[in-house]
Amino acid sequence: MTNSYSITWNLELKPDNRKWMAFTLLEMVIAMTVTSIVMVGMAATLSLAIQSAKPPTTATAAATTGDLADRLLTDLATANAFSVQSANDVQFSVPSRSGGAGLDTLRYQWTGPVQKQLLWSINSGIPQVLASDVDILRLNYFTRAMGPTVPAPIETGELLLFQDVTPPGSPSSFTISLTDQCAQWFKPRLHPDAISWSITRVEMIVRKSSINLGGQFMISIRQADPITNKPMPGPSTLGSITVPTSSLPTSFQWVSFSLGPITGLVPENAYCLVVSHAFIDISFPTIQYKGSGSALTPRAHWLSSNTAGSIWSNPNDIQDMRFKVYGTITYQPW
Repeated sequence: MTNSYSITWNLELKPDNRKWMAFTLLEMVIAMTVTSIVMVGMAATLSLAIQSAKPPTTATAAATTGDLADRLLTDLATANAFSVQSANDVQFSVPSRSGGAGLDTLRYQWTGPVQKQLLWSINSGIPQVLASDVDILRLNYFTRAMGPTVPAPIETGELLLFQDVTPPGSPSSFTISLTDQCAQWFKPRLHPDAISWSITRVEMIVRKSSINLGGQFMISIRQADPITNKPMPGPSTLGSITVPTSSLPTSFQWVSFSLGPITGLVPENAYCLVVSHAFIDISFPTIQYKGSGSALTPRAHWLSSNTAGSIWSNPNDIQDMRFKVYGTITYQPW
């Protein structure tokens, strides 16, 4: 508030120099009094103007900062998805501010330590300045994961994941040698919510050869060829076991071989069970498969090689290895 002061006075001037001097001194006294009063009023007005021009006090700044943080957090609490998310820039969609069925896009930007502005815009509109002189701001500190808690994945116990045990065709034999190898391409059907699976052991119908002079052979799991996309072993061996040939029965029987576990297998990928020699041996195992069959097990193919695995036979619909694959499945419960 500014106070106004009005002072009126009448002075009678006479030719007497002494009276003139007296009245002049009186005028000076009165003038000084009036000037002091006016200066007091100007000082009050100037003080108010200076106060309004000063930066906000700590309490005011804190209140402003709190309001902006509340506004930002309120918007983030209704976010559906983020399209931009960094320390200085965050953009996300929220339910329509007009009450419609669509979405609105909000964006908060900090212009950095030079311009020091916090900007806000909606639906790619012209950014509005929410605050100036913002020295430090990290927009990613305001975000956090929202929504229901996702349950932890569950791993089953050991299961029979794949098998081919009752061939409709005639049994056939394949003997492993330095150059001869056999394989079975397979792709199991898993739980619809499976995120990975593992192999713990395999079973095959196998026997040792008639001549038993010692030696070892190898059973391995390899990823199917990822380049050709054909049913054949790829170059990557995921797990293997070396078995003494002398441990095999003399006649064809189901024999179990532990393999791992070989974990982290992808539900959409196919894999190959490969039987090959381990060292330069004299005695080798003989694997049983079904030949000249029909109605073979889906998602399975018998393969053989007489070039130590460099070239494999083409898959067909009349042959399959007699084998079983056991393992676990890790799935996401919902």
